[in-house]
Amino acid sequence: MKILVHIHVYYPQLWPELAEAVARIEESMQLYVTIVREDSILQAQIQKAFPQAHVLLVENRGYDVGPFCAVLAQVDLREFDYLVKLHTKRDLPGFFNAEEIPYKMFVNRYPVYGRRWREYLLSFLSSGESFHRCLSAFEEDPKLGMTGNFRLILDARDNDREAYAEASELLAKANLKSDDFRFVAGTMFVARARLFEALKRMNFSAEDFAATRRSDTRSLAHLLERVIGGIICAQGYEVRDAFTPEEERKRAFPWVWYGHKLFRFFFQMRVTHSGHRMIKVFKIPVWRGRIESGGR
Repeated sequence: MKILVHIHVYYPQLWPELAEAVARIEESMQLYVTIVREDSILQAQIQKAFPQAHVLLVENRGYDVGPFCAVLAQVDLREFDYLVKLHTKRDLPGFFNAEEIPYKMFVNRYPVYGRRWREYLLSFLSSGESFHRCLSAFEEDPKLGMTGNFRLILDARDNDREAYAEASELLAKANLKSDDFRFVAGTMFVARARLFEALKRMNFSAEDFAATRRSDTRSLAHLLERVIGGIICAQGYEVRDAFTPEEERKRAFPWVWYGHKLFRFFFQMRVTHSGHRMIKVFKIPVWRGRIESGGR
């Protein structure tokens, strides 16, 4: 068994967390790490942790998906059984950081603010046992194509109808069709490597992606987040959580989401398109003020 592992490092401070996760993979692997700027300290840390790693300098285009396509272009997927895709998903703001709205605080009604989204995404590598459950599930179920955390697996039709339509068009151009497909929100997963030949044949390069801007939620990278799941399903495979114990799923009822909806009925704070902060109580505006501009 051989595993292809890709890590895209945009936030160097998160490298140690991902390195610790990948170190739990005991099987033979080939590691590719993509970075967007020369960083001798980071590169030294990568080589120290994984001396055989391939470190590639890529353009800052397409978030983590553009670099993933660049890695696919360099490898022969026939040499690998499985593929692990990771990246340095940043912490997200919480309830009261109104300047950051509309960044998501919930996915599938589960809270993802703070470090939660990254922790959910990395949960299949939270322990060696979790990763072994993934591999065992692939071996036992020939229809399993991709696995990720159940909290983050979305139905493409229900999540964003416009994005679903555009993703379906991209699939059609590759002679693939799936009316009902799921994807992992955040694009960290374990999958059967050979299924990505279809994405490789789409031949995306850095020039196809716009320069990365956090405010752009309609980019090619966001569409490919969905297309990646569509590629799996269009080939007759499933995207599902194959490693989270049933007891944990039962405990994971989204109480926080319901509490948040109730709280938002009583109190709302948001930033308007004109750059003002507005506070509402019982949906009635009670205060409005201009946000001072500042550095990032």
